[in-house]
Amino acid sequence: MLVFFLQFFAFFFSLLVINHGVNQLILKHFGLESRFLPVFAWGWCFYFFIYILGRRLGTPVEPIRMMFATIAFSVAMTGGVWWILQPQRSFWQERKQDLPLDRVTIVFLLCFLVAMIYIGPYLEHPSDSVDYFYRIQTWEKARFMHYRTDSRYVTFATFYEHWLLQPSALSYGKRLGLSFVSAITQGILLWEMIRVARLIVNNVPVSLFAGLMSLGYFGYDAISFYRYGVFSGPMMAYIIYLETLVLIIALFLKEQWRYLLFLPPLLWLTWDNHEQSTLFQAIAIAAISTTLVLFRYRSLKPQFRRVLIGAIALCLLGTIFLCCWREPLTKNLDLEYQDLYIFNIETLFGWKMYVIRYTPLSHAIGLVGWLTAIASIVFLLFGKPARKLDMMAGLTLFPFLIFCNPLILEALRRVMAVEQFHRLLYGCLFWMFPVLLLHHFSGKLERFFSRISLLTKVFSRYIHYILISLLIFASLLPRDPIYGKMIHSWLKIPQILDGSDLQPVIQYLRDNAEKQCNDPYPNENYYPIRRYILSDPYVNTYLSGTGYFYTNTHRWDNEFSQYAVPLGISTQLDTNIDYPQFMQLLQEKKVCYIVIYLPKKQVTSWLGKVSGHWYDTYAHTQRHYSPTFLKWVRESPQDFQLVFEEEGIQIFQVNY
Repeated sequence: MLVFFLQFFAFFFSLLVINHGVNQLILKHFGLESRFLPVFAWGWCFYFFIYILGRRLGTPVEPIRMMFATIAFSVAMTGGVWWILQPQRSFWQERKQDLPLDRVTIVFLLCFLVAMIYIGPYLEHPSDSVDYFYRIQTWEKARFMHYRTDSRYVTFATFYEHWLLQPSALSYGKRLGLSFVSAITQGILLWEMIRVARLIVNNVPVSLFAGLMSLGYFGYDAISFYRYGVFSGPMMAYIIYLETLVLIIALFLKEQWRYLLFLPPLLWLTWDNHEQSTLFQAIAIAAISTTLVLFRYRSLKPQFRRVLIGAIALCLLGTIFLCCWREPLTKNLDLEYQDLYIFNIETLFGWKMYVIRYTPLSHAIGLVGWLTAIASIVFLLFGKPARKLDMMAGLTLFPFLIFCNPLILEALRRVMAVEQFHRLLYGCLFWMFPVLLLHHFSGKLERFFSRISLLTKVFSRYIHYILISLLIFASLLPRDPIYGKMIHSWLKIPQILDGSDLQPVIQYLRDNAEKQCNDPYPNENYYPIRRYILSDPYVNTYLSGTGYFYTNTHRWDNEFSQYAVPLGISTQLDTNIDYPQFMQLLQEKKVCYIVIYLPKKQVTSWLGKVSGHWYDTYAHTQRHYSPTFLKWVRESPQDFQLVFEEEGIQIFQVNY
């Protein structure tokens, strides 16, 4: 674990050092303000370009990993020595004037990190999170970088996270290193939320409240984006989006187009990790520009305003051209079965035009989101111009206007699946606007409530903080109409649901499979050798998540693991076969071990029960084992040798 922590801290410190160096070059040659420049993104871009070059050239994985380690340690040590030699520690002095690096924020983030390390990563079966984890661990199998048809398995995020986790004995099921990577990733996202709010209001308590609001409202239904997507490409893409958003805010705040020069590498990095997230940047620019032109026309400088109007017109023409030139995606052609997301309206001309339904939007934003959208409209119509708040109001409102615009929906049908449209709401940061708005009107609220004799002056002074706190407490309600995510943000998953209880099994199989099993499908491009384990979906999910084994199923009953040839049999014995046929199938597929997992204690999934995305009893494994299967395996010592037994877990080695 010592190697893991050295590499872990060296990498993240090297991100800061590389980013600082690039920012110094930008400040020297472009004269921009340092408070608008990225904090992590240039460092990630540096490693990303090395990774992309290696992937394009088909470079073996190990040299790229070694290069990452060499760069991380070299840059971290060089940066550390340089920082120590600076007379006033200028590395921090130059940035803490602009960034939320005050003591209160740092203590707040440290408390969050400690809590997340204690709570651990969210890897609950059968959530998407275990599939994200599986994508990271596919690099355990690869000896060489090679292309796959599904790019989700070769993103930069999956590669660098696996590189970080390699020295932590992750492939054996240990979770300490995983907890640190999970915590620091969530901490960076939270800090970026705080940074955006601080840039708008320059107030420490308000920015911290904005961070807490993101914990309570960022996600879908009762699902927190922080916990659910921590090991996915979208998590990294969203962090890059927030750093890009700061540049976009600077563009319209300073009315200087040169801030756009630094977006292309960030967009490329975002695209590699999650294509949909690149739309967030485009929507942010379109939202703010359209808002300022429609509602704050006279506040813009004439030259900037003319260019902005021209750009909006070109984008509109481009949207029309896209709708005429390109057909919708195949999955979007027949929308009848997707009436949950889209329904058409017949126009006077008989054309079919589509608008989005209420339901998926409501699950994404809840009552607070709808009220926030209304508040943004009222502010833009009747509020006095305030450039920073105007931009946040436009950002909040614009995605909702997209879903009411048939032309934009027609364009979106050509670039993304309909059932994913609601995800565009994640780019609007709707949870942040009520905090900023209440702070903006805090003086008027104080004067209003101070006139009520029953209320004290102190209460009136802090009324906006009290209202914000009520919004945060409301996020503890995970059901309709609030759809709060706060409980899930802090939910510690029982070991019987997240695979932690399988560590002894993983340890045994990793220690013994090499000498006791033969590789059924040898391939020089894969390492270690590929082996089959027959078990239920819960066990199979976390075994394949180690990156070492190919199993019968992955997550769901009827799905097969990536690259695993179907066995044609499961622990349920769905097909009508006798014992000789059963043994023949095992021999043909060279099944090496059978794992029976029947724990005495069964727990239900809180998130499954609340959200309804899966049955709350889905991880109960008893239903996956037929009595005949258990009888054949347990009562046939000549064919199945019991080699491991512990707390409801049995491992049988198959004898041929």
